[in-house]
Amino acid sequence: MTAEPTTDPALRGRRVVHLHVGAPKTGTTQLQDVLFSNRDLLREHGVLVPGQHRQSQFHATVDLLDMSWGGVLETARGAFDDLTAQIQDWPGDVVISNENLCVADEATIARVRAALPDHELRVVYSARDLIRQIPAAWQEKVKHSSTSDYGTFVHNLREDPDEEGSRRFWHRQTWPEVVDRWSRGLGGVPATVVTVPATGQDQELLLGRFCEAFGLAGEWLPDRTARSNPGLGPRETTMLRIIQAELDARDTKGAVRRTSLRGAMLGRWWASRPTSGRVALPAEARDWASDLSREWVGRLQASDVRVVGDLTDLVPTDAVTSTAVDPDKVGADELLVLAVRTIADALEEQADLVGQRRLLTRERDDLRAVTDDLRAAAEGYAAERDAARARVAELERSRWQAAKERMVAAAHDNWALGIGYAGYRLLRRR
Repeated sequence: MTAEPTTDPALRGRRVVHLHVGAPKTGTTQLQDVLFSNRDLLREHGVLVPGQHRQSQFHATVDLLDMSWGGVLETARGAFDDLTAQIQDWPGDVVISNENLCVADEATIARVRAALPDHELRVVYSARDLIRQIPAAWQEKVKHSSTSDYGTFVHNLREDPDEEGSRRFWHRQTWPEVVDRWSRGLGGVPATVVTVPATGQDQELLLGRFCEAFGLAGEWLPDRTARSNPGLGPRETTMLRIIQAELDARDTKGAVRRTSLRGAMLGRWWASRPTSGRVALPAEARDWASDLSREWVGRLQASDVRVVGDLTDLVPTDAVTSTAVDPDKVGADELLVLAVRTIADALEEQADLVGQRRLLTRERDDLRAVTDDLRAAAEGYAAERDAARARVAELERSRWQAAKERMVAAAHDNWALGIGYAGYRLLRRR
């Protein structure tokens, strides 16, 4: 049930900042887009979604954590201070959401607390069962240029937690530790854990849980449009790894990967058709992941965390893996089918781009012709203007000369004018 929000700070006490700190791949993209799309209506109800644009909270997080993020840090400097200044000026509650905040250490959390001394900070963490989360995390790595095979990734998670990829995963995904770290850093304030519903549940259910965690009424978020960040199928992920490796061998620039891979291939071509199933954990790792999930659920149950949802969502069931596939076992025939379809998609889009280029070229040429005509007309007007000015100047000279001649003639006939004219000539000579 959604809590009834109170928008009067005097009745509510201290202003509240809800800090949604992750984890990645738990509906964060949808949540952030919906919050931003409805920020004007939320403001009317006393709730601020801070930032000037959709990336503002991401930039503030990169700045706070001092993360390079492919060069983003240089443009993000000062974004955290800008965001907190906006929060300080707001009289009501605030909602912040960025999944990278889950990696914040004690010193970073202390900085957040010090930046907002007049607010009550409440941390919200969204969690999903490991059998779904491990494949999702590996796919996200592949989307961002990794060529690591799935088996090695899972093996390292189990056997080598100090390996860089494993360390990064566990630092973000170990629910009890992330929640405890933030709770202690904020002075022992109990955290809220939002559970991601089981596979097959209504997608609106997760958004409703977020609303309850933040104290928002569902009707304050009428615009539910959001970007999608879907997982890839086994065949698509394997193909992407092969392409990433080829791009690595060619030393391809990052801009090509962003435009051609994540923009075109992932964002348009593959997104337009169903995936080839779901990535599964290897059979030998499923019991391990289930046991670890149960252990973590027990730790949450023994703590004072507030749970929005159902902790049974975090314990995997057979339904999670019944239709899933191991991506390391995708056959060459399946990859060939996907490769042919991808080439066909690329050719169709190339043809569309060529047509658009021709259209734009014609429009450019038309604009150039109009520009040339306008320039010629302007030059003609300028010539006419200059001729008119010369004519005016000539007329002015003629009138002055005629007046001068009349004055000289008059000076000969009038002794007073003659004396004045003689004085004028004398002054001119000086």
